[in-house]
Formats: sequence, C-alpha cells, structure tokens
Amino acid sequence: MASGASAEHLCGFLGLPGVAFLRRGTVVRAAERRQLASPGVRRRAPASRRRERSTRTLVQEFSRRGQDAIDSRVPELVEEVDPGIVPGVSLRIVRYPHRVLRAPNEPVTVFDDALLKLVRDMFKVMYASRGVGLAAPQVGINKRVMVFNPKGDPRAWLSEVALVNPRIIERSEATEEGMEGCLSFPGVSGDIERSLMIKVEAMKPNGKRFQVKYQGWTARIFQHEYDHLDGVLFIDRMKPAVREQNRGALENLMRQVPESERAL
Repeated sequence: MASGASAEHLCGFLGLPGVAFLRRGTVVRAAERRQLASPGVRRRAPASRRRERSTRTLVQEFSRRGQDAIDSRVPELVEEVDPGIVPGVSLRIVRYPHRVLRAPNEPVTVFDDALLKLVRDMFKVMYASRGVGLAAPQVGINKRVMVFNPKGDPRAWLSEVALVNPRIIERSEATEEGMEGCLSFPGVSGDIERSLMIKVEAMKPNGKRFQVKYQGWTARIFQHEYDHLDGVLFIDRMKPAVREQNRGALENLMRQVPESERAL
C-alpha cells in the first residue's frame, strides 16, 4: 500500500511543502531552453536547473520520510490462508463457529501497557484483514474491547476508535437495512437492520470515561462490534431468507472448525 504512493501524495500526507516544490519544478522544466556551453569552458548550471535539482532532493527526502511514517503504521500483509496474519503479532482471527465467539466477555478492570498493546495489535490485524472493525473475542480475547476505523485505511489514523467497556445508553427508533460482512465469517454477507443513531458511554484505553454519538455507517460498525461483545453474531440478525442464501458458506465454515472447538 505504501510502496505505490507517489511523492506528491506522501508529501501532502505529512503536511510537508513537497507538493508546492514539485509543482514549481514541473513548470520550470517545461519552460527551460536548451543551452550549449562553449568548447573547453565548464558552465555553471542555469539557476532553473539548480532549482530543479534542489527540488528533486527535497522531494526524495520528503518521500523517504513519508515512506517511513506510513511503514510504521501499515503492517506487512502476508497472503496465507488467514489474511489477518501479521508478522510479530500473535493474534489471529477466530472463525465461526468457534466457541470463543459465543463466550461471555469480561469488563476490563486493568488499564495498562498490555491493554494498549492489545489495541495496537487488534488494529494491525484488522487492517491486514481489510476490515473496518474488530472485537476482542474475534481474536480469542474474551474482554469487552473493540476497535474500528470507518474508513478502513491505516493512513486515516485520525478516524481510529478504540473503546473499552462500551454500552449503549440511547438509540434511535429509526432503523435502516444495510449490507454487512464479518471477518469471522469469510464468504458470508447480508442485509442487517440497525439503528441509525446510537449514544454510547465507554472508556478509552487510558481509562478515561466519555460519551459519544454515532450515526449512519459509523453507528452500524459500532453495533456490529458491540454485538460481538454480547456473544451475538450478525447471522443471528439475518432474516431467514438471507441466512438461507448463506447456508452453503456457513456449512463450509463449520467443516473447518473441529467439533471440540465449537460452541454448544
């Protein structure tokens, strides 16, 4: 993802002046005229050429910085059976019908470095799996923790949300059906009815308590992940006809999980 970014994009991402320099350099090159030096005389490069070289150096430097910044946030994607495998991260996506997805999830009582690491690793696994949300039980941790990013892009890190011990304190009567999928249900999708607005009370990973309202797409993501914390799966909310359409995919998933690991 990072390797394909242009120098102009990277400079803009970092808020650096590389874009302006790059554009000016382009204009200068288009306006240059070819000049021949006299035999035996070493001419100093024209001012426009010197500016162009300086521009190239700046853009290369900004590109390097931008690449480093993105690489620090974007985990390497390993294309294996499990697309959520991230080097250096032990968490793995748990697939239906594993019993951990139905098990009770305990509230978090200790806010320490271990919790911060869990949140960071959950984001890495979520991005590597190309998801927009992930709940702790989906990676085998039965704690009331969730992370999501409505944009699904690690470069849009300002949109990242990590919630601990969340609870819904208000929801709109208005609802809407929308297509959903789930990282624990590869190949399964369908329309699910959700509230258009919800008000949430939760804690940040540092233990600070707060309230927030989510609407539309963000509210849908939250409700999906919140269900996981209560042991509710999105197939539980599917209409019978929609679930029937996914019967083949669900049966295939069941064959992949040993009976000893399935929910009762």
